[in-house]
Amino acid sequence: MKKVKGKIDYRHFICVAITLSFVLLAIFVFPSALGRLIESVRDFGLSVAFYFCKMFGIENSVTATVNDLPKMPFFDVPNMPSSPVPSLPETFDGFKIKWHEYWKLVITARNMVGYLDFLGGLVAVLANVVLYIIPIIVIVYLIIREILDKENNDYNVDSKALKIARRISDKTYRPLKSWILDFIAFIKDNKAYYILWASDMGVQFQPIHYRDRILRLLLLLRGILGRCTYLSAGI
Repeated sequence: MKKVKGKIDYRHFICVAITLSFVLLAIFVFPSALGRLIESVRDFGLSVAFYFCKMFGIENSVTATVNDLPKMPFFDVPNMPSSPVPSLPETFDGFKIKWHEYWKLVITARNMVGYLDFLGGLVAVLANVVLYIIPIIVIVYLIIREILDKENNDYNVDSKALKIARRISDKTYRPLKSWILDFIAFIKDNKAYYILWASDMGVQFQPIHYRDRILRLLLLLRGILGRCTYLSAGI
């Protein structure tokens, strides 16, 4: 990897620009995700403090907020888009009731018909794609076979097509590949960048219309954590 001495490596500016773009996305495009990130950091810190004080018998007024429902929207800004928060059970027994109700709603004749309808449409699309791709594959195969069947006596001599391909590669593919590999090595040497990007993308890119379903599937984990919190607090 290239080392730049005496001045700031220009790749730092590229990484800073990428980081700022993620921050702007979190503020202007995914404000709800940014609020949930702030709440998750708060919940984690309070949970650590709560269990630390309990383990060492330290008197405290720390209240674990992991069982609190998220504030939607998090920021009190006019015209802020909000997502409905599903009604989550407060106890493990309530969770078991909701769990059975969830599967009764999922496995229904209407859902099965919708699934089969979607599957049929997908198969129709794939069939159309295959219908267009197979003739192209056959034509390419025949052309390649015709070329390979011709006798070639120009040993140790590059063909015109190969020379053209190498010139194009030397001007485009090779420099681009070299730069990308150097950039990847640069990011590996500066781990803070891709850690920030990975954490930010993991929070931002959650499909809104799947959020309710994801929350319902995570109810089991929430119920167990809530049970542990209640037991530790002596409730």
